[in-house]
Amino acid sequence: MKSKIAVFICLTSLIIGLILGMFIYKYNMFPLSLYRNVKNEFTAKLSYPYGVFCIPYSKGIPLFSDRIYNDSMGNKELENVYVIQLPRHYDRSIQLQVDKPVVIYRILSKDNDNSIFDDWDLLQSKVFVKGASINHELVVKKSFDAGLIILPSGGFYTSCPILLKHTSNEPINSLLINQIKLNTTFGLTNNL
Repeated sequence: MKSKIAVFICLTSLIIGLILGMFIYKYNMFPLSLYRNVKNEFTAKLSYPYGVFCIPYSKGIPLFSDRIYNDSMGNKELENVYVIQLPRHYDRSIQLQVDKPVVIYRILSKDNDNSIFDDWDLLQSKVFVKGASINHELVVKKSFDAGLIILPSGGFYTSCPILLKHTSNEPINSLLINQIKLNTTFGLTNNL
């Protein structure tokens, strides 16, 4: 008899715990709310640019710093450019400080809201970056003068890869991204 009562108490406790857990998760109640607040405070203080790199682009180079998604087609127009590898779901603006005029390319997904790129030139050449849920297939470009350039991270679902080159085709040895100097020799490569 005692074992049946113990089993009943365990099952009842388990069911109540599951239901309580669903409500805590759904309504962001204590202690989950406390955990999320502490986590957000901690991650906000991480030194930027955590997960942001700039390296020479070539076919097969990952376009994001936290994924190995790459352009499987290889676009001739994108030769001699550098890719700024951001996390795939990066959602803040990017400030680039450039010392010479540059051309910036963005690789877009048809699933994103690309209206922020309406004043950019759409290239006819194609790319294909396969992601788990969204693919990037369109390339736009825009020329910028030397100085501070503020770029949106991309669309609603995912950030859009950033590629750039000097208009004079000189190599980019270093770059200021959000006031942090990045060396162009570090980043995620296809030599994993």
